[in-house]
Amino acid sequence: MKLKGYFRRDGHCYFDALLVSDKLRKPEFLRLLLDTGTTTTTILDGDCERMGLDCTKLPRNKRDTMAVGAMVTSYLLRDGVFVFLDEHDGLQPEILGRIDVINPDEDSPKPDFSLMGMDLVSRFDKLVIDRRNRTVYLER
Repeated sequence: MKLKGYFRRDGHCYFDALLVSDKLRKPEFLRLLLDTGTTTTTILDGDCERMGLDCTKLPRNKRDTMAVGAMVTSYLLRDGVFVFLDEHDGLQPEILGRIDVINPDEDSPKPDFSLMGMDLVSRFDKLVIDRRNRTVYLER
């Protein structure tokens, strides 16, 4: 089973998924930047704001999180399920018991993506990034 990713113009690798959680009104589309330097999959402030996720209703992380070059307060989403499409357009759910969430403020950058961390990447046997053929996938 393969999850297909893609390159954007910025040269980075991304995967698309739906996020399902009791803390959301409805499943939400997320673009996840493949970030092998991130331990925990993280919903960044832009997606948090767009989805209307109320961080005050989430438990606060015990430690601050390094995000975009600064230490920020983060929160925990404990019931998240990312649903990906596999290479045959089948649904592939990945249940994460911990997703970090960055609460937006007026000075935050609010990117149009969140971060796929190693907690999710390491569930797969193979990560392929082939720039020449513009191919990215995770395989199990």
